[in-house]
Amino acid sequence: MRLPNGGYRQRTRFNVVDSDGTAILYYESLSGGTRLTRNMCAPLKRPYVLVDARQMSEAEAVAAVTAFVETNGVQALNVAGPRASKWRQGHAFSLAVVGGVIQYRRMNGIPSGS
Repeated sequence: MRLPNGGYRQRTRFNVVDSDGTAILYYESLSGGTRLTRNMCAPLKRPYVLVDARQMSEAEAVAAVTAFVETNGVQALNVAGPRASKWRQGHAFSLAVVGGVIQYRRMNGIPSGS
C-alpha cells in the first residue's frame, strides 16, 4: 500500500487494523517497528501473539501461531518482526513458521482464509 502522507507508523497501524490478528516474530527483545506493532494492538483491540525465537523452536512457534489463529478465528494474519538488518535469521524463521501454519491447515482440511 502506498501512503503518500504516511510513513511506517501509519502503514503499521493499517496492517494491524486490516487483519484479524497479528503474529509478532522476534528474537530476544521487541524494539523499533516490532515494538510499535505490539503497542498498537492493545488499544486497537486487536489480538496478537508474541513468538520469541530465542525461547521457541520453529515447531513450537508453528504450534503457538496455529493455536492463536484457531482460537481467534483469524482469517487475515498480519506477521510482524524486525527488519533483516536487525535479525538476519528472521526471514528463514518467519518462512518456516508461516509455511508450517499453512501446511497444518491444509493437512487438516482447513482452507486458506477460513
